Amino acid sequence: MIEHQEKNCYYQSEITYKGIFADKFLAEGIMLIFPDLSEVLEIKEYSFLVKKGTLLHDIHPGDFITLDENLFTIAQVGEIAQKNLIELGHITLKFGKPASSVMPGTIYLESTQVPSVDKGTILRILKAPSQ
Repeated sequence: MIEHQEKNCYYQSEITYKGIFADKFLAEGIMLIFPDLSEVLEIKEYSFLVKKGTLLHDIHPGDFITLDENLFTIAQVGEIAQKNLIELGHITLKFGKPASSVMPGTIYLESTQVPSVDKGTILRILKAPSQ
């Protein structure tokens, strides 16, 4: 298991595999994340696989997600995104403008800047300073 290295960090994981088509989804602002023990082979090549981490705090709008040194503010949290992360190790990140219709398993980020993500990238979820 990966250590939570920052004071406000309540989830941390590492990308262990990058599917051959993952950058195509990422270019559209969508990052599919599944645990590296995922049996979902059909979607694997469109996804990033991670070491399953432990979620230590509820995910809230205003909190942050980091991908290495890139910081993104969480705008919206789908109603089952947190449950999926806890139970399945799966989450979808959507970069861009807040959605009028929120997909239940998706966390929406307030940035249109999509970072480069590769094997070894560290994903963290951080509490907003006021929490």
